[in-house]
Amino acid sequence: MISNIKENLSEILNDDIVQKTVQIFLLMILIFIIVLAWKWKSLPPQIPLFYSLPRSADSLGSKIQILTLPVYSMIFFLLDLFIASLLYKKERLISVLLVISGCIITFLMLITFLKIVFLVS
Repeated sequence: MISNIKENLSEILNDDIVQKTVQIFLLMILIFIIVLAWKWKSLPPQIPLFYSLPRSADSLGSKIQILTLPVYSMIFFLLDLFIASLLYKKERLISVLLVISGCIITFLMLITFLKIVFLVS
């Protein structure tokens, strides 16, 4: 079972488009880390995280909650990559699109993260 998963992952990671997408994903994660290290001390204790709520104390979260954006983006991307690796032999196009969509989700979370961090610091 585990060797089959490793085989599926190695097969999908040999695809050129998937390789480029993974590289872009890793670059975005690096940007998350660099910005967090750079701006962490200048972040206020409460930051606006929940824009769907009316402006009040409920729309604020602690600065540790900003970490949910990079963590969720990694979870989504890795889950998409895993599912894509299972489908790759049968449906290559869907697999590649799934990996690309995971990267797009990461990009959108990165933009949200950057807007919040640079707004409050």
